[in-house]
Amino acid sequence: MTVARQIERLGATTLLVGGALTQEFVDDFTRVLPPRTELRVIVRDATVLVAPPATVHRFLRRGLRLEVLTPLRVLALTVNPFRVPQPYPPRTFFAALADAVGERTPLFDVVNGLARLPEKTAPARPASPPDESR
Repeated sequence: MTVARQIERLGATTLLVGGALTQEFVDDFTRVLPPRTELRVIVRDATVLVAPPATVHRFLRRGLRLEVLTPLRVLALTVNPFRVPQPYPPRTFFAALADAVGERTPLFDVVNGLARLPEKTAPARPASPPDESR
């Protein structure tokens, strides 16, 4: 019996997935569970989501909720404008991604030598040592 059938049989409302959330796993849930089933599916973090975006979207459209225990802390993004059959124009692609992520995340294209770093606030100046000549 599949996990989705067990969920349906037990009437469970929460499922903690210990491994990867794959396309086959998601397809089973969308095939077995009726639309608008109240179910929270919890995964460790976003790195275990290995299903294609369209599959995850279909899962969410069914009314199923997807949650993570630990949100990812994105330190930087790298850009690769290459795609088949024709690459994106590197500067246009880089600018589009920079607009999408905003100022909060450093962005790098190491192949084309492009970088965008968030603006830093000026560091606080250390206090001057006390004047001991008095």
